Amino acid sequence: MTIALTTFNATVDRYIQDSLTVLDSDAVDDMIKSALQQYSKDVPDEDVVEFAGDGGQYYAITSLTNWVEGFSKIRMVEYPAAAVASDEQPQPLDSNECVIWEDATAKYLYFPSRSPSSTESVRVKYTVPYTFSESPSSTDIPVQDYYAICYLAASYCCDLLATYYATHVDVGDGRLKVNRDKVTAKYEELAKRYEQIYLKQMGLPLDGRPKAANIIGEWDVLPQGREYVHHPSYRR
Repeated sequence: MTIALTTFNATVDRYIQDSLTVLDSDAVDDMIKSALQQYSKDVPDEDVVEFAGDGGQYYAITSLTNWVEGFSKIRMVEYPAAAVASDEQPQPLDSNECVIWEDATAKYLYFPSRSPSSTESVRVKYTVPYTFSESPSSTDIPVQDYYAICYLAASYCCDLLATYYATHVDVGDGRLKVNRDKVTAKYEELAKRYEQIYLKQMGLPLDGRPKAANIIGEWDVLPQGREYVHHPSYRR
């Protein structure tokens, strides 16, 4: 579902209760965009590209037209790509049958033991981030995740508001420091609460995201000097 940035902004404004308008609309927009970036890391979008072989084993990563360096990951490579209209059976490759390789100038999809011909197609599924279009500014996300993203953006905004009130002499209308501290604590609590709502709605651990040590490996990374966890490498 395509949702405008202005729609996100209106919802986040209701959550943060910024009655003095400490954060202008641009600042709220920035936090919404930051929340969408984090959401993309937690639940990335996917793109599927098909391209014909050329008889070689190397194919420039630019064949994946929406590939984002530093973000995108290979989810699946199918070769030869099944013809859905003919009810052909999909043939996804194992991770060691197509790997990402690079030289001094570019990155490639490398097929160690295959050379797709010009009459065959390769189908690749890979992750891409969700983004806002430029004009009008909007993004296409699963509708069920809209409010979760708004809560995360509100969490970021509340962190900014807590910092603002913690570093200003008053809150702009003559109240004393003790009241300022109460407002700071309020926004700190809201920031934590809204982040927890986001994590719960997205089915993520409420005590934080998994640490790197808990991640076994990526699809396109081969074990170096070690075996796979559940099976020996010769069974791949």
